[in-house]
Amino acid sequence: MKSPAFNFLLLALSFAIVIGTSSYFYAQSQIRYEQQQSREQARYATEVATQALRERLRVAAEDIVFLKSLTISSGVLEDPSERNRARLAQHFSDYMRAHRSIAQLRWIDRNGDQQLRADYNDGDVTIEPRNQLQDKSHRPYVSYGLEMPEDGIYVSPLDLNIENGRIEVPHKPVIRFATPVFDSAGERRGLVVSNVLGRQ
Repeated sequence: MKSPAFNFLLLALSFAIVIGTSSYFYAQSQIRYEQQQSREQARYATEVATQALRERLRVAAEDIVFLKSLTISSGVLEDPSERNRARLAQHFSDYMRAHRSIAQLRWIDRNGDQQLRADYNDGDVTIEPRNQLQDKSHRPYVSYGLEMPEDGIYVSPLDLNIENGRIEVPHKPVIRFATPVFDSAGERRGLVVSNVLGRQ
């Protein structure tokens, strides 16, 4: 016959096993619950970020459509005189000061040459001198944009801005929006291109 001490020890051991097993399964269930919570929070955060991105892209698309109308109304497509260029430069400057997510605005002709360029830096807008304007015919947003129908908008991938064939430093991630412009005779006169800052 086993002693009371042995029976007590056996009972205590059994109790410890039950407690340990229960604690293990409880801990596992807590881990699963926390993992599920983390997944749900990540999914929600992704949904919120996606909605915010879609909204930002929608606004940027509306911006380029409006900038296209400013380009047409400036008269520069019919008559690229200094007066009309100055009018378009003022339109671009005013718009960029009011919409600081736009890093650069350009009118590029149908050959891919920049005809007007405005840059937003450190709270101010500068107009690039004509002798500093670049040939952008080799850039994908130009070739794709020039193939767009009149109401088309090309949206580039997010990448780093390139100036004079080199990645700009400090790095400036941008998304480019491009839409073709036509004169009153229906002749394609190039593109309006907006570089939207991608840091957000």
